[in-house]
Amino acid sequence: KHVVERAKGSEELKAPRDVAAHADAAEAALARPAEESAELISTAWEFARELAAEQEGDVSLVDLADLLMGEEGSLAAYASYALLESPVGKAHFRAKDLCTTFTPRDPADKDNLMAALEAERDKGAALEALRAAVAAAAEARSNWTPSGDGEEPPALDPASLGRVLRMAGLEEKFTALERLGCFARLADTAAGTGSNSQNAREVRAAKEVLEAAEAGDERASFAAARSFLKEGLGWGKATHEAARQVLESVGLWDKHENLDLIRLKVPTSFSAELVSMAEELSKEPPPDLDEARRRDLTAMRAFAVDDVETKEVDDAFSVEEIVDPVSGETRDRIWIHIADPTRFIALGSPLELEASKRRQTLYLPTGTVPMLPMALAAGACSLSGENKCALSAGCLLDASGELVVEDVVLCCSRVTVERLSYDQVDDILEAASSNDRAGGESDGDPERAGLLLRLLGAASRRLEWRKARGSTESLAPLQLPDQRVSAARDWGPASCPGGWSVAVEARGRPVGGGDGGGGGGSSGEGEGEATRSEEKPRAQRLVTEMMLLFGESVAEVGYAADVPMPYRSQERRAPRPGLTLEDEEAELLALPAGYPRTWHAITRMLHGSSVRPDPLPHDGLGLNAYVQATSPIRRYADLCVHYQLKARLRGGELPWPDSGPGNGLVKIGVEGPGPTRSVMRDADQYWVREHFRRTEGTQVEALGLTDKDDRSETQKVLLPSLGMVADYKGSKLLAIGETAQVSIRAFGHVE
Repeated sequence: KHVVERAKGSEELKAPRDVAAHADAAEAALARPAEESAELISTAWEFARELAAEQEGDVSLVDLADLLMGEEGSLAAYASYALLESPVGKAHFRAKDLCTTFTPRDPADKDNLMAALEAERDKGAALEALRAAVAAAAEARSNWTPSGDGEEPPALDPASLGRVLRMAGLEEKFTALERLGCFARLADTAAGTGSNSQNAREVRAAKEVLEAAEAGDERASFAAARSFLKEGLGWGKATHEAARQVLESVGLWDKHENLDLIRLKVPTSFSAELVSMAEELSKEPPPDLDEARRRDLTAMRAFAVDDVETKEVDDAFSVEEIVDPVSGETRDRIWIHIADPTRFIALGSPLELEASKRRQTLYLPTGTVPMLPMALAAGACSLSGENKCALSAGCLLDASGELVVEDVVLCCSRVTVERLSYDQVDDILEAASSNDRAGGESDGDPERAGLLLRLLGAASRRLEWRKARGSTESLAPLQLPDQRVSAARDWGPASCPGGWSVAVEARGRPVGGGDGGGGGGSSGEGEGEATRSEEKPRAQRLVTEMMLLFGESVAEVGYAADVPMPYRSQERRAPRPGLTLEDEEAELLALPAGYPRTWHAITRMLHGSSVRPDPLPHDGLGLNAYVQATSPIRRYADLCVHYQLKARLRGGELPWPDSGPGNGLVKIGVEGPGPTRSVMRDADQYWVREHFRRTEGTQVEALGLTDKDDRSETQKVLLPSLGMVADYKGSKLLAIGETAQVSIRAFGHVE
């Protein structure tokens, strides 16, 4: 089957055994150690170059057999042919004439081919090492038991893994593997095996997203990852979950990795360039374009009320006593101060463009992903400390609490801000109220207490005015509790499986009693608490009303000045067929007071809010016009409103001049947080389900909110201690307003 030039004295091949003998000779030649063969071929190449130069032509296979094997027989020739057709042989020689003659390659060509061959060998070795490392890491992690002393499970060293991947040329393969793996939980849901697979709507949505990815932008990366899993890593399955397991086994991902962040390509860190830019702006701010117009309000004490852990302080407020020029009476002007990041970040700058991509600060159970680098967000821009730049609104209220629109003062300002926590303000106000009644001192800072009491008085008037206009509080004064979900790295106690501790609880102080409403199985104390005038803690009520007052002021000023704005509105739902609005309100008021009434007011009486280019009433808030503009450090849409307002205050060109349907600010407002819209909600849900899985069977108090839904065979209940609404499945349903002990189940419901 092979052409071999007959050497002197050789005989023609006559029998099958001669063919076998040639095959054995070739096998013996290839069985030599790789280094020995490479050296032999290299030596033959050097002599062959000299021979080719003497002959002025190619070198025959017989001559090469003499150089390689020391003889010219047919067996030696065939063994030499095998060596020359090996990768090293091909790097030194080019075959011609059906492999009967060979041309020695020139040195540069030979060196390049040998370098490529060496690199390919290194890749192969690296791939084998990676296969072994992945298998070993997976086995080690599966057999690992927490010691309780904080020791973390075994994982590949990231630096070493990075070197292996680079050597094997597998960075792109692992990137594809990440794209396949980040859809793992979504694939579980779509297949009906995930933790939220009992929700038909979520299953349907997961299938749609997965099908779009398979047929769209992810198609190529999915195919590459599946091929790599099977052929490169020798993994038995090439599924989304298999890719996730590989990445977890080598320590690149955690068991509870937030796959949504990866799937949606949400940036979780800033480039070194952006961090450096933010630090420079903090140390050396650019010229203040509003310096000449910036009002000095530092003489007034301004207060920022936030959670203790808040770092990005967006807002503060103060009160100023003025004399009415007409009546001569003293009045309080309420000032709301909002952080002024546009003082530092120019429209169109790299930091503004980065904020436009991020859309908002993400508050996740595992930590915060800021919209702006923290050197600005928690530093120069944050309203905490002395002589801080702000955008301020000075507001006068009439006796009923209505904003006197024509007297609104909107300006750039400088303020000095004192930080207080919600609990501190509640304590100060409680002490001030008690001591006022007793005629004693309020606390160690009576001036501060007096200012906060005046601000609270204005907030209370505002609330009553909004209720008179039909806000949600007019029918359901008690606010549903907020939920706090937190997850932290913890390899210590055995109660932290997977190296994470999880906490789910109601945020802040209890409001309205433990059961949140009367009726049913309550003792009656809940109803009395739920209908009292202080449904929301004073500090929270104060902050809420101040922020709404700023939003109304911006909307009214913008409308009066013909400045395009993203107005938020919300309509009351039309009454159900056969009922009037009064009938539905009567039905609502017939429900037990407290949380059940609030739930029905939110879910039955109002449409969702919308963003429009023209101001329409916000029925849920009881306002004629409203613009969201109080969080420019944390929300991109609010930041853009500030660019627009400050351009108007300067008398310059508006960044978004179109006031019609093409209003750019409306588009930004409608898009809101963009693709990250569901990231925070889904992260909370994931960790709540993880908490339920760990605490399955635990008894908690539940309050009935609705009747049974015949389609899902469940009813909505409030779990006050966890600050959440859950689905309840049980043989005995709860009456609306009734409380009972229920058991937590792993799939996110209670029984």
